[in-house]
Amino acid sequence: MESFNEFGEVNEDVKMFHRYLAANRTCAYVILDVLYRITKLEIDYVILDPDFKFNNNIYEISKAFTKNKSLYYVDNIKPLPSYNKDIAKYTTTDSNYEIKVVPAIDRIHPEESKIRLNSLTFNSDRLPMNLSKYVLFDSIVDLCNSIEKENQQLRESVDFGIATMDLEKVYLATLDLLKTTPHVANNNKLINALELIKEGIQLLDDVSVDYDREVSNTNKDVTQELIENERNALLILRANK
Repeated sequence: MESFNEFGEVNEDVKMFHRYLAANRTCAYVILDVLYRITKLEIDYVILDPDFKFNNNIYEISKAFTKNKSLYYVDNIKPLPSYNKDIAKYTTTDSNYEIKVVPAIDRIHPEESKIRLNSLTFNSDRLPMNLSKYVLFDSIVDLCNSIEKENQQLRESVDFGIATMDLEKVYLATLDLLKTTPHVANNNKLINALELIKEGIQLLDDVSVDYDREVSNTNKDVTQELIENERNALLILRANK
């Protein structure tokens, strides 16, 4: 961090650090230890703002390392269910920092790294040991893979609901088709068959709703809202292809 700007004035970030140190002088050794660890990590940019909150953020990265343009690392990572098998989704339950890095072919560029902090009075051991791919990327993917059961149940709920909707669309399309062929539409066998299909679709829809509820009751992170959002996102993706 540069102490002075191009006009020879003290940078606002430096002023904030000075004010922060003055307000937390009793924690000076802890603050200096955190800053020393950040220096050892060779992080380029350090931004301090006590108003930063990271536990509302949801992070998504590709499990294919080189497909990520950036990667965010936080403390106390909590994996989140993801429909996409190729995506790792996570948040933090409580973190005093957020580190942003840029992946290369097989490593991470420390010279393009940035850390945002809302405090400097935390245990420096909460910071990562280094900015290696293993620490910042592999550990997150492994953690997200540990909830594969929840991911699979999310996929099953989403797919079951969409399959039922697809069947209903085919049924309605068949009804529309019959409107243009009256001599077929008056066939009693066909009418009875369509009525059975309608009842079957309603039964499948009820089963799908019950399964969604069962999954969300079993896994508090796989909420019915999440299932519906993932289902809608997949439908939009299909419609845009």
